[in-house]
Parts: sequence; C-alpha cells; structure tokens
Amino acid sequence: MTTSPLTRAAVSVQKEIQETGERVADYQRRQRKEKPLVALEPRQAEERKYPTDEPETKFMKGNVEARVWRFGKGLKTEYRIELVRYHSKFDAQEEAWMFRFEDLRSAHLASLHAKKWIRKAEKRFGKRRRFWD
Repeated sequence: MTTSPLTRAAVSVQKEIQETGERVADYQRRQRKEKPLVALEPRQAEERKYPTDEPETKFMKGNVEARVWRFGKGLKTEYRIELVRYHSKFDAQEEAWMFRFEDLRSAHLASLHAKKWIRKAEKRFGKRRRFWD
C-alpha cells in the first residue's frame, strides 16, 4: 500500500511539532532547575518611599484616588501619580494598587484630573511642555 505525498508530509509535520514541543518542555525544565521561583510579596504602603508624609493633592473619582507626589525642587521638580483603589473588607476600608475592569474608567478620569493639576503647577514654575506630553 502506498501513501500519498500529502499524508507523508502531514506525518512529518506532526513529528516535527511533537519534537519541538519536547525540546521546549526540556528547556523549561532546565530553566526551572537553574532559577527557583521566588514568590514576590505585594508592595505595602509602609514600604513606599515618598519625600513627604502627605501628597501635594488628591483626586477622587468613584472608588479610585489619584495622589500627586512632588519630587525635587525648582525646574527639576518631577511629579508622580499614584492610583489607589478603595474597597471594603470586613467592615473596614482597604487600599489596593490593582484595579478591576469596572475601576478603569474611574482610574482614567482621576489620572486626567491629576495631569491637569500637574500642568498648572508646572506652569507656575515656568516649566513648559509640548502639548502631547
């Protein structure tokens, strides 16, 4: 019984796919042996380093707050925005730095208000930016 060239080609392609999968699995096994996975702890508010105890300003939209922090002085001033989501847990309010899909609109609006505030603050210092920055 003779097999068609298409059947032989399909069989050889399947063998190549299988061998490639085995090589990838072997590579991943070797990588795991070389580098053990370390569980990273989530960043806590106490670990964060800020120049002051309180941010320059805060903007709240929905359950998302944008905090604007100032680093440096004069024309070297740099502003950074921290987005925080508030949620309730066991009759207490907690902060989270990860967002659900429902929170993205609020995060976007809060960051836009923060950006507008930063632009005004930089204008007071005499710092100019291009309109697309």
